[in-house]
Amino acid sequence: MRWKEEKRKVNDLLNQFLLYLVMEKNYSPHTLRAYQNDIKEFLAFLKDLGKEEFSRREIRLFLQKKGQHCKKSTIGRKISALRSYYRFLISRLDGRENPFEAIQSPKKEKKIPFWLTEEEIVRLLEAPDIDTPLGLRDRAILETLYGCGLRASEVVGLDIKDVDICSQKLMVRGKGRKERVVPFASETAYWIEKYLEVRPESGSRALFLNNRKDRLTTRSIQRIIQKHAQKAGISSHVTPHTLRHSYATHLLHRGMGLREVQELLGHASIGATQIYTHVGGEELKKAYLEFHPRSKGEVEKTPNE
Repeated sequence: MRWKEEKRKVNDLLNQFLLYLVMEKNYSPHTLRAYQNDIKEFLAFLKDLGKEEFSRREIRLFLQKKGQHCKKSTIGRKISALRSYYRFLISRLDGRENPFEAIQSPKKEKKIPFWLTEEEIVRLLEAPDIDTPLGLRDRAILETLYGCGLRASEVVGLDIKDVDICSQKLMVRGKGRKERVVPFASETAYWIEKYLEVRPESGSRALFLNNRKDRLTTRSIQRIIQKHAQKAGISSHVTPHTLRHSYATHLLHRGMGLREVQELLGHASIGATQIYTHVGGEELKKAYLEFHPRSKGEVEKTPNE
């Protein structure tokens, strides 16, 4: 069955859909922008084809075109965005078929996340110049990213009121605006306190401020990390998520349970956390030497040996 867009309603319906995602689904601004762009791309694609109708054929042509330069995860998101959008339209217009329901998302590539060793983490954390206010801010940001395993957007979203130094806990608003409480160690508490001593007076509620005394952006967090990673002589590929990966990996290597790590990271399902159960070469060797009976000479010899 074919679908025909009602042109006069497109913009209104798209805005209604985005409002629905905010009010009903609690989607983050980042996801909203991505979904909006995905939908507009598809509508522009149909316009270029000179079509007011589309079926699975046009969908596949669109995905083939995007697949030439997009990752599988990005293609999957586009399918999800468009499937949700047309499902929303159907619920408000009529009961016609949604062609996107028959389109399967590509299987995600399972990549072992890039993470830093504990020694590299120390070098990175010690890179900022703590004799300056900006250096203290950067040190506090790095300590918060690694000490709490937060996403860049979560660090950016922190307000001063979200930090409880006495109980060493953060109130974090994660994906879907879901709140969770994350503990932090005394080292993290120390550097947040040191930063607060030099934090500029501002009308902003944000914990971390830029030079204009406004809330930092996720792009700013990325630049801060790259700057200090370069200074520390660490890979230029270090991102905020690298510190999150390192946080989870180090906790698991030291014996924390998968469920506990899931809660700390704010993952909705344990499947998202299992990617961190990779084990490095040295850790694998250590585990082997600890548990295999032959590594300790515990295997008894038979009389014939």
